[in-house]
Amino acid sequence: MPKVTASIKIVPAVDSKDIHGVIDKAIEHISKWGMKYEVGPSNTTVEGEYEVILDKLKELGKHMESLVDRFVMIVDFDYKRGGISIDEKVSKYR
Repeated sequence: MPKVTASIKIVPAVDSKDIHGVIDKAIEHISKWGMKYEVGPSNTTVEGEYEVILDKLKELGKHMESLVDRFVMIVDFDYKRGGISIDEKVSKYR
């Protein structure tokens, strides 16, 4: 299966003073996936195989359950026949 990108936004239901600490822990978890990833101002984008990313999102959900009682996870996938990369999508802006 070709590579896809997935943008992941985590919104933990915590006091605003604690929100960045929880988000930092989510990003740290994503960083251990062994995939290319980029942190943006509102989400973290990863690049990999669709099925692998789905499995990792399940892991991330369990990780978040260990941190907070409630959270929202918003994920959008970009699929292109033959694959797509983060660099392909943003290189003209760099």
